[in-house]
Amino acid sequence: MNSIGSAESHPLIAEPQTWLHRVQQQLADISNPILVKELRQAIKSRQFFWTFFLMLVFIVGWSFLGLANSTRSYTSVGALMMTGYFMILSFPLTVVVPFSAFRSLAREYEDETIQLMRITTMSAQQIVWGKLFSAMAQMSVYFFGVVPCLMFAYLLQGVEFAMVGLMLFMYFIGSTF
Repeated sequence: MNSIGSAESHPLIAEPQTWLHRVQQQLADISNPILVKELRQAIKSRQFFWTFFLMLVFIVGWSFLGLANSTRSYTSVGALMMTGYFMILSFPLTVVVPFSAFRSLAREYEDETIQLMRITTMSAQQIVWGKLFSAMAQMSVYFFGVVPCLMFAYLLQGVEFAMVGLMLFMYFIGSTF
């Protein structure tokens, strides 16, 4: 039989070969379908790309500014650096992520896909949790972009490690609710 037409050679039909692919497939099977759909849409959007890109540009600029100030003065600039990083992080967490979550809900009504969700076996609670977890996953991506820089601020002294963790936790909780 021709190997081109066989089902075993097709990557979508074939069994996953590595343990990582098997784990990813199991996670996709048990996760909320709304979460998966929303994450795919959000990560592919231009809004997410440009917000993340601009956040990284501002972080790099702030880091170079902090390095320039730390070499001129002998005082610890860690607290100032941390404040700047959290101010840069606050824009995506307080404006971009909530806006995209609300826009996602509005788009469901505009495109009339809310009707399709109503006839599925998912409950309203599963739909809401899927939307919320999608917003939380977007926030996590923004956090992961800033965390290395927060460790840089910690190394510049003037900031306690527990303070950095507490501030990250407070930002996450404040942005979620």
